[in-house]
Amino acid sequence: MNSLDLFRTEFQESIDVAFIETRLATSRGRVLAPLEPFDLRTTIQEAAEGVVLHREEFAGAFPSHTLLGFYWDGFGPTSSGATVDLVDLGATGTLAYWITEDAPTYAFALIQPGGDTDIWPAFVVDLFRDNGESYGIELFGSLPSQTTNGRPDLVPPVALREAFWQWIEGREAVGRPQWEHLRDHTIESLEQPNPLQRSLDLLRRAARLGIDGFLAATEPEHVGLPEDDRRLILENYFTLTNR
Repeated sequence: MNSLDLFRTEFQESIDVAFIETRLATSRGRVLAPLEPFDLRTTIQEAAEGVVLHREEFAGAFPSHTLLGFYWDGFGPTSSGATVDLVDLGATGTLAYWITEDAPTYAFALIQPGGDTDIWPAFVVDLFRDNGESYGIELFGSLPSQTTNGRPDLVPPVALREAFWQWIEGREAVGRPQWEHLRDHTIESLEQPNPLQRSLDLLRRAARLGIDGFLAATEPEHVGLPEDDRRLILENYFTLTNR
C-alpha cells in the first residue's frame, strides 16, 4: 500500500467510526452525523502521521468544493464569512464540513450516497431548521448579507429559500424575533446598497438622537406579521442576497 492509499484508508476509518447517528433518511439516501464535534484538521493530521505525501498528493487525496458560501457586512469596513464545504469520499459518501474564521473546522454530516440528488435539499432544510444545532455546529447568529450557492444542481433555489424560511421561523419560535428586522434591513439595503454609507448614516443618526433615542427609534416593533407578508419579506431578501 503506497502512502496516499494508506492516508486515505486511515482517514476513512476515522469517518466510519465517528459518523454513526442517522440524522435524516430518504428512500434512496441518508445523512449521518457524529456523536460529538469532529475536528477535521486534527483527524487529517492524525491520519497523515508517519505518511509521506507530496503537497499535490495531499491536495488531491479527496476532491473538495464549496456547497454554500456566506458573507456578512460588518459595521464600517469589517466583514466576515463562512462556508459549507464538501469532500468526496467515494463509496463512503460525501463529507460536509463547516469553515469559519474563528473556530475549528468541523465535519458535521456524511451524505450517503453523495450523488443522490434527492437527499441534498432535505439535508439543507434540516440543517437550517435549528441553526445546525442537531449537527453539532452553529450556522450563524444573523442572516447573511450574501449567500453563494456553489451547487445549485444539488440545492435548487426553492430548497435554499425554504431553508432560510425554516431558519427564521426557528429563531422566532425560541424568542428571537427576525421578521421585522429583516424587513427593515432589506428596505435599507435596497435604498442604500453601500454598507459603508449605511454605517455612516447610522452613526450620524445616533449622534443626533443620542444612544437611548437611537435604540428606541431603531427597535423593530414585533407585530406578528401574517404569512403572506413574511413570504414576501423572504422573497425580497432572497432575491437581494443570493448568488
